Amino acid sequence: DTLGAGDSFLTAFITTYIEGRKRFSAIVQSEPTKFISEGSKRAFQESLIAYSMQIGNLFAARTCMIMGAFGRGVPLREA
Repeated sequence: DTLGAGDSFLTAFITTYIEGRKRFSAIVQSEPTKFISEGSKRAFQESLIAYSMQIGNLFAARTCMIMGAFGRGVPLREA
């Protein structure tokens, strides 16, 4: 059992994704012709999702390497 890997993945994914969306909006506002087509907007969105997932994976893997996060489970007693 791992402790915190899912939470770590989700946190890193969401923060990376939100920051990417903010930056994209700033670029579109400052240079509206740069992303004029819907195809380029969609391509950015897909790339951002893939990138955010990669960051989430790396952060979750790092969490698993913290002492006590993996392989230190304690058996539960039946009630």
